[in-house]
Amino acid sequence: MRYLCRAMKAYGFETLVMSVSMENLQLPEEWRQKMHDGKDGQTGWEPPTSFFSPTNQQVRIYYEKICRELIDIMVEEGMPPILQLGEPWWWWQEFMPGNVQEPYPGRPPCFYDEATKQKFQSEKGRQLPFYTTSDIPLTQGNIEVLEWLRDQLGDFSNFVKGIVKSYSGGQYTVLFFPPSVLDAERVPEGIRIVNVPIGDWENPSLDFIQIEDYDWVVHENERHPEIFDFALDFLRYQQHKTHYFAGFAWEEFTNLFGKSIEKQWQLIERAAVVALSRGMREVFVWAGTQIRRDSWMPEIPVRYIPRMINRTLLRIEKMEI
Repeated sequence: MRYLCRAMKAYGFETLVMSVSMENLQLPEEWRQKMHDGKDGQTGWEPPTSFFSPTNQQVRIYYEKICRELIDIMVEEGMPPILQLGEPWWWWQEFMPGNVQEPYPGRPPCFYDEATKQKFQSEKGRQLPFYTTSDIPLTQGNIEVLEWLRDQLGDFSNFVKGIVKSYSGGQYTVLFFPPSVLDAERVPEGIRIVNVPIGDWENPSLDFIQIEDYDWVVHENERHPEIFDFALDFLRYQQHKTHYFAGFAWEEFTNLFGKSIEKQWQLIERAAVVALSRGMREVFVWAGTQIRRDSWMPEIPVRYIPRMINRTLLRIEKMEI
């Protein structure tokens, strides 16, 4: 970490957004979000990753320790303290662990770690309802449960925010995946409720917001253009307070969407250029591993899309490394 800060400064970078993600490959069993039957909620990556429970107090102790160690290094090396909470959501088991092509029966939510169950029991005086599917009926009682879960996610986000805000000039953001809200055909309403603590994330709660829609990009999803207005429409962040992450080129996307790696890079670059043209404050091609694998480079200088430009754009130059 210290070497990274020094190397970045040597190459002219003045800021670093440090991410500490709720998604993790190796974490204690009791810290993990779980399904109703006690099984871990896990992603489709190989090996599958899991997610920290936002209600577990030991998780908070760990987060504070890790975040402070990293931020201390940033400050010591002359970088401003900027922290991102990555993957901030309640997981739902949409597909089998390690296999995004095989649906998981019932697509159950992952609300059932012991800390969450105990906290709900303590605060509500009753047991957290057991949902075996994410298609949760929106009765008044269920909405109350879903909103409580949403508030736990928001509270954890605010806890992490408080860590970086204890430093002079500290800035805080989250990395959000808008398709989890916009794709109503894929994502059940209950999941869309628990994963958007608007009151804790809308402007000016965050210093800026970071968004991504990597699979919509390479799938050429017809709703992909909505991403560029999402931060403003849903959370009131203007483009100059929004960072956009253009996706990554993955062999599995070739199997899922029939897009070659070369075609994926074309779509990724197009999305990045649109975001720049629309005036996003920062645009990142979130694909370090694949960039090194394929030796991919964007076209320099960037050819902006004139009809989309809405601000004075900074000149972008290729840097020799």
